Amino acid sequence: MKVRIFPDLESLSLAAANLFVEKAKSSIESTGQFAVALAGGNTPKELYRLLASSPYRGQVDWARVQFFFGDERWVPRSDPASNEGMARENLLNLIPAKPENIHPMYTGGSVEDACASYEAKLKQIAPSGLDFTMLGMGDDGHTASLFPGISELQEEQLWVVPTQSPKGVPQRISLTFPALEKSQLILFLVAGADKHANLELALSRQPQSWPPSGVLAHRAKNVHWFLDPLAAGSTIAPSS
Repeated sequence: MKVRIFPDLESLSLAAANLFVEKAKSSIESTGQFAVALAGGNTPKELYRLLASSPYRGQVDWARVQFFFGDERWVPRSDPASNEGMARENLLNLIPAKPENIHPMYTGGSVEDACASYEAKLKQIAPSGLDFTMLGMGDDGHTASLFPGISELQEEQLWVVPTQSPKGVPQRISLTFPALEKSQLILFLVAGADKHANLELALSRQPQSWPPSGVLAHRAKNVHWFLDPLAAGSTIAPSS
């Protein structure tokens, strides 16, 4: 794991945009595509706005990017709670992405059918795993829609499952540990003092204390944490 601490959300987002562009170029050059999972929440908004603006907008062959989502609230994209809606407003509607390369999780039908369909599509397009996965971390330590204590944390086969959130929109759909840990690179974007306590646990060497974000971070092969000073506090140091 690599941990970097930035002076503010703006500099964190700039570094994340540079990393995104770097990985997009190398992946497209080597495989012809870049399969990425977008995160929801407030923290990635500035990153998405940067990617949709100069100079980053012109540095990516957007027609070759396959856009997935790490999780979704079971609401239409017109709902303010929709991760897809937020991503479209701040990024997807502002770049020359191919509509057929944007893969929404919400379908409006059965959540179980949507999970099976999404898993099949993900395995068809990125059978070895996503190239780049952006994630956040909640103040309870959850990531994607994998919340502390839920049975889906034990899933070892399925890549996409329905989950229930203890707050906000209850019905969710989420990628699982088996899908997420296959990512070539996972980037956690974490900002705010309310994240510090569980972030400290996630980065600890004590498996019994890891929240879901920590479990994933220790299972996956290439994990970067981009933190602001409030999330890092005085006890978390950068690593090389």
